[in-house]
Amino acid sequence: MAFQTRCPECQAKLTLEDTPDADESIECPKCGNQFMAKPLKKKKADDGGDKGDEKGGEKPAKKGDKKKDKGEKGGKTAEAGPKKRKTKKKKSNKVIMILMAAGGLGILTCVALIGYLVLGKVSKVDEALSHVPGDFNHIRGMNVGLIARYPGYLTELTPQFNVVVKDVATELAAAAPPQAVPGIDDAAIAFTDYAIHAKRKVNGGVNGQVVVIRTREKINFAEVGPKLGAAANIDGVPCFRSSARGLMNNAMIFSPNNRLIVVVLATGQQDAVLRTSMGGPKAKDTTRAGKLTDAGKKISSGHLWTMVVTEGDLAGYAKAIGDSIKKDFPKVAGALQGTKVYGTWMMFGTAVRVGVGCDADTRDTASEIATSLKEGPLGKGDDSEMPNESKKVVSNHSSKEFKAELMANIKYSYTGTCVYAESKVNFEKAKPILSMFNRPDMADAAPGK
Repeated sequence: MAFQTRCPECQAKLTLEDTPDADESIECPKCGNQFMAKPLKKKKADDGGDKGDEKGGEKPAKKGDKKKDKGEKGGKTAEAGPKKRKTKKKKSNKVIMILMAAGGLGILTCVALIGYLVLGKVSKVDEALSHVPGDFNHIRGMNVGLIARYPGYLTELTPQFNVVVKDVATELAAAAPPQAVPGIDDAAIAFTDYAIHAKRKVNGGVNGQVVVIRTREKINFAEVGPKLGAAANIDGVPCFRSSARGLMNNAMIFSPNNRLIVVVLATGQQDAVLRTSMGGPKAKDTTRAGKLTDAGKKISSGHLWTMVVTEGDLAGYAKAIGDSIKKDFPKVAGALQGTKVYGTWMMFGTAVRVGVGCDADTRDTASEIATSLKEGPLGKGDDSEMPNESKKVVSNHSSKEFKAELMANIKYSYTGTCVYAESKVNFEKAKPILSMFNRPDMADAAPGK
């Protein structure tokens, strides 16, 4: 019968094949300590006393006595000294250990893969913004592929393609293999999965302009490029200078990967803009992707969005909006006067969500502004009453039906330093505010500094 004991030195639990003699010492295979073995105590104690005593009979001999008797019969006595005995080490099963090692390696590989996919994968917005120079102050994004999945929204998507994006996407689509998408006849929309149009507005004009197109399908730029214009090599990067007329004339085009095409239009400092755009993710700090504030992240998470960075000719844009609501919402006006980023967005689904947000100076300030809006005149759901001065901001969209749904679903919140208001409305009721929240020319007629 197996005998279990514990080493008093290292507390290792040991198992012997049979019970050792009372005078027999054993050696711990782990620490080498020699000791007289004592059986491990059972969790439940035996009930009652010695039955032999109760019956008046003799007590059974102890194991030690039996061993002693045996020793006397066999010519051995206690004076002979303790015997030494080593416990047998269990042989490890090599097959099991190999399988365990392989399993552990497999788990580590899966963890590493998940980490790469979750943490290392760059979103298509971040990827596109990594080719927009960091000092560009007017950026507009369109998640074309996602919006086009909703047939009802497709008719509203075409007018949202402003002239620049429309011309660029059409020209690129003509040079690439035809990409047929069921239900979509517009070649530019069928070609485009995501589009960003960014520009730098300074000194009363546009001093740099970039369009980044993420294609629906992979493309071979080595075949598409020559159809767009003459080849050029800029800092080791294959480029093509567009020979098209109009806005695309003399534009420089390059492709960072098989799903992305960057077009630097011939406006302003084209050569400097081109080299900055080529930096991409490796030079993220010099691009808009590396300069996104909390408001910038919130705004660019929309499906249709416009971001205004309050620099250059747009330094006074958010301040002018704040001045128009200063009397009714002083805290919001204060945030707009000092904000770095202001913007609007729309998200499409079973309903249309619209939002507007900006950066406050601190997270605490953003929290305070969100709280003041919740407790203010616009925080009472469909019972909210918009102050007269604030009605000017939405003067063309203040029908009772529209206002009731917009105010019933509005919420005020913050994320980091970004404070924002967001609501959702039925698509048909949302049509009037498409132009308000995502005008292609938003901030083009911006106030001065």
